[in-house]
Amino acid sequence: MFESDWGFSPNTSAGVADGRLNIVSDPYDSNNAILRVSYTANAVGGSSASVFTYQIPDAPHSNLWLQYQVMFDDQFTWVKGGKLPGLGGYVIKKPTGCLANSEIDGFSGRFMWRESGHLFQYLYNPSKREYCGDYSSLYRFFSVGRWHTITSHVELNSVGANDGKITAYLDGELALELTGLNLRTDESVSIDKLLFETFFGGSSSEWMPSSQQYSYFDNIIISTTSPLDFVATTPDNGTYEGPHPAPGYSEWQADTGYDENELVYAIDTDGTYHYYRARYGIAANKNPLDNSLPENYVGIYSPERLDNGAPWVELNSPE
Repeated sequence: MFESDWGFSPNTSAGVADGRLNIVSDPYDSNNAILRVSYTANAVGGSSASVFTYQIPDAPHSNLWLQYQVMFDDQFTWVKGGKLPGLGGYVIKKPTGCLANSEIDGFSGRFMWRESGHLFQYLYNPSKREYCGDYSSLYRFFSVGRWHTITSHVELNSVGANDGKITAYLDGELALELTGLNLRTDESVSIDKLLFETFFGGSSSEWMPSSQQYSYFDNIIISTTSPLDFVATTPDNGTYEGPHPAPGYSEWQADTGYDENELVYAIDTDGTYHYYRARYGIAANKNPLDNSLPENYVGIYSPERLDNGAPWVELNSPE
């Protein structure tokens, strides 16, 4: 089935022969066949999950779209993070695995999840700042047990100019635009590869999951035109439908101090209810509408600091 669908024989790291890559039924639709990746316990790197390179036909491409659905098993543990597929283009050497810029003539535009499911664009290119790749936060978080859609649009630079661009979306929402990029130093480099790479790591033991993990992939699209009309997933905003106010929450009062873990709600100028938990003892006049951070941001300091130490945490849902 792999050869008929992908048009080539998988290498060892793809995980087909070792049972890490399988076609299974969608947990939410038994009639839908999907790709399941198994991540080996206490291991990191491509040989612990799945890595293969798909050569995109009809090259050269100077701009291209990639879209796919991904779901993390409802028992998935994020640990420190791991890789997700993305587009690439290079001639000399695959730009992954910690390289000096002088060794790179093209780019790899994979994604990564980090702590708490924090989603990043993970970029290698000839002008990268960090030896082991540059992170750019999408300021979005994956949830376990639900389908998400990642969409990426790459536009190559003219050689000698920093006019490349990468745009990324999650569940159809624009989340990141990287402009002024140098994505190639050679005219022969085009966007001609899908780097299907997903594994835990990093390289050290602190990235290793303590038990076997699973993710699922479906509806992989590579296209010269936007596939955004085919996004069938919706953003997971933790929307609470009511009733308002939610039970157990009191309305925030300006002249009142609050103890750690007390629950309040506040109503903004549009009449929208927001729900908060006190992170620690809070003095009077600390309006949560102005002094809070989203629940997903708590404890996120690396590789980009999202936790600003605000006293109030805005909850995804009061339930």
